[in-house]
Amino acid sequence: MQRYRLDDGPGTRTTIFLKGCSLRCCWCANPETQAVYPEVMVYPERHLEGCSACVDVCPVGGISAETGTVELDRESCLPGCQACASACPSDALVAVGTDITAQEAFEIGSRDSPFYRESGGGVTVSGGEPLLQPEFTAELLQRFQSVGIHTVLDTNGFGEWDVLEGLLVHTDLLLLDIKHPDSSAHRALTGEGNERILDNLQRVKELGTPLIVRYPVIPGLNDSDEAMEALVGILRRVAPLSVELLPYHRLGAAKYAALGREYGLPELRPPDSDALRLMAECLMKAGVPARVVR
Repeated sequence: MQRYRLDDGPGTRTTIFLKGCSLRCCWCANPETQAVYPEVMVYPERHLEGCSACVDVCPVGGISAETGTVELDRESCLPGCQACASACPSDALVAVGTDITAQEAFEIGSRDSPFYRESGGGVTVSGGEPLLQPEFTAELLQRFQSVGIHTVLDTNGFGEWDVLEGLLVHTDLLLLDIKHPDSSAHRALTGEGNERILDNLQRVKELGTPLIVRYPVIPGLNDSDEAMEALVGILRRVAPLSVELLPYHRLGAAKYAALGREYGLPELRPPDSDALRLMAECLMKAGVPARVVR
């Protein structure tokens, strides 16, 4: 849960990130949200010399701590076990993900109500993918709405329409991603086609829920002239309030290493400012309000 965010909907917001995602975008900046279960991230450079707290509590003997480093045998880890992270005094082992009730999340998210009222902000439920935890998400959104706190649902849109429709009842603003307008390219980049997402977008338009479309800009993968032309066609059909261009960045690369995974785009660099400006201008000339979100 992150407080005082400014780009997950209007005003000052608290964003609640849920674990578990239905897509595997090769540029994902938050790989710690992909798996639905709690995990441990490892930062060996933080290990305190001589400390063996994590080794002492590991129930399967899957940790080795030597001078200047610590290693975790992930194949032997018990799913959801974070005993080592709880014992670590230096954040060399960091727990990501925790079980929490909707009531507990509501109480935390409600603490900044004065800031929401002053700024026109509220609470955003994001991920991972909230559609994978529909009961929790619906209860959470309903609780905030019932006390007048503005709600935003941030989703990749890859889910059953009945699930999404049930959440939109308690949603004041929907943020929905388009990763690529072409389904085969979308599948290559995320593991799934985009037909279900585009169908859900059309249904959202018919339902009338306020909508902002988000488009990650990944150089060389989804920023071609052809992709932009196809994107404009989709946007004209669904008529969102605006489009937010999300420039690729490399801030998540270190997270893959901390999770014991290989980052899929080691050589890719962020798009330059001029390219982003031209993309936004292209969309606006086509009648689609657009802005770059950094």
